[in-house]
Amino acid sequence: MRTTFRSLLESGRHFMGCYITIPSPQIIEVLKYAGLDYVILDLIHDGLTVADLRQLIYAADAVGMAVMARVRAEDADTMTKVLDLGVSALRIPDVHNAEIAAAAVRNARYAPEGNRGVCPNVRSNRYACEGPVNTAAANRELVISAIIESVEGVNNLDAIISTEGIDTISVGRSDLANAKGVSGQQDHPLVEQAVREAAEACRRLGKCCSVTLNDPAKVTEYLDMPGVTHFMVRQPVNILYDGYRKITETIHNAYKE
Repeated sequence: MRTTFRSLLESGRHFMGCYITIPSPQIIEVLKYAGLDYVILDLIHDGLTVADLRQLIYAADAVGMAVMARVRAEDADTMTKVLDLGVSALRIPDVHNAEIAAAAVRNARYAPEGNRGVCPNVRSNRYACEGPVNTAAANRELVISAIIESVEGVNNLDAIISTEGIDTISVGRSDLANAKGVSGQQDHPLVEQAVREAAEACRRLGKCCSVTLNDPAKVTEYLDMPGVTHFMVRQPVNILYDGYRKITETIHNAYKE
């Protein structure tokens, strides 16, 4: 029942997902039942470890949820581990230029396109039960997404998006807001301008753009932007807090005199 990120990109429909920062297979199941299509297992922020990923990937595969992992471009060892576990896409933070984008591609792909080590006895190859690794097929399936989070990255949008092996682009709203002097304002016009520039560049160059939606109602702002193909919505911890905060405030307010 495994779903790859590549299959979502090729489906021709808009799709959505979110970051995961806590090791809960149950949350992944609930997200899929709620209608989300993919999760990004975050190895940069918070406490997830590579060891946590196995059970999360098991759960995602069981319900047909595509899985990305967020890993730095230079961290070839972690890339190899998460790809061996079976994630079908990588999200690369802090991509400031085409050189960083190209390094991510080299570290993630098998030769001749990259330098990923070949090991047949891993989960992604069904533990060699069906033979050696089909490296060409693995390279074709892998999706690599670059996150633009700096002024330099915005200035180098075309070069980053044009990098062979980069499939999708997203704008890191929090870091870019901070870089532009409007920290904490993820939907500030300066940040939104960069999102729109990235989407337009993806349209021109035949790549895909993902957009972070802090407010799902704002999806209507992107309906006329063909470069935007998928979305990221708020994390489970945010939704959990908002939901329970509303419940507790409602009950407490009922007893106020």
